[in-house]
Amino acid sequence: MHASLAELVTALEPALKTNDSGQPRAYCENIFDVPRAELCTMLATLRNVFWSHSITPDNREEPVNRAIPTKTISSPAAIPDRAIELPQTTEPDKETSLAIAAQPSTTKGPRRKTTGLWPFKLSMMRQMKMDSARYNEQEILASLAKANWSPAEKRHLARYLLPVALAMRRQAVAHALQRWLSKKG
Repeated sequence: MHASLAELVTALEPALKTNDSGQPRAYCENIFDVPRAELCTMLATLRNVFWSHSITPDNREEPVNRAIPTKTISSPAAIPDRAIELPQTTEPDKETSLAIAAQPSTTKGPRRKTTGLWPFKLSMMRQMKMDSARYNEQEILASLAKANWSPAEKRHLARYLLPVALAMRRQAVAHALQRWLSKKG
């Protein structure tokens, strides 16, 4: 299938005549090793060698599939099917069923959809970085005021956004974020 190196040498022999100094030209292992003046001739030579059908295909015989010795695998002795005994269900006591029904639900009601921290941080960063013509401080302060996250999440947001607010000289936003950091609980 692939040409051997000897077949390539015989096919390239006419193209590998001696160069200007009388020495035989070497094959190029890397196309970047060929001087620019000889590039077209080398590419034509390689094209003729690799894409012409003058080279005989390799007639190696494929190895014959050897028979894999089969091993007899003994199966374990048949396990008798045992009937799985389930405990008999008894009628639940009326007292326990009433006690379960009387317990209040532990859920705190329907969950409200909140914006994740990352989209909020990204939106606040964009708003704080806006130029003075598009910057709306009241909108930023309103979104900070109606933020309904836990105190730990508020501290995280404040630590993340406070350096940006100070660097962008957004004093009112920086003051609101510092209040979040100073609150305990």
